[in-house]
Amino acid sequence: METYKQTKSPFDPTVIQVQRLSDTAFIPFDPANTDYQKFKTDVLGGDTLEDPDGVAMIQEEADAFIATLP
Repeated sequence: METYKQTKSPFDPTVIQVQRLSDTAFIPFDPANTDYQKFKTDVLGGDTLEDPDGVAMIQEEADAFIATLP
């Protein structure tokens, strides 16, 4: 099981990024990127997604966030 966290971009706080906590890698929102594909599959499969404050989202919130992504 992987844990991901939403973070705010240091350059524009209205932009949300996602970081994989196991290795601190940032996941680009690029459908051609395999880490991005795995992130979406993992979260939809029940892995943890935290909000920018570090609070774990309930599955419905995580699913709704994934639905907004390309």
